Amino acid sequence: MESLEFDRLAFEDLAWWVEYDCKQTLKIIRLIQKVQRHPFHGKKVRYSGLLIVPED
Repeated sequence: MESLEFDRLAFEDLAWWVEYDCKQTLKIIRLIQKVQRHPFHGKKVRYSGLLIVPED
């Protein structure tokens, strides 16, 4: 598994979820783990700057 680096604000957000909604926190962590395991699975898109445009 690749290493993961959290932005400071993202880590603060995760800490908030831990404190206020443990059930949602588990969903967030599972999603992060899933993306780490399979980073390019899902709907195919092409990237145009910061805008994500779905491919037809």
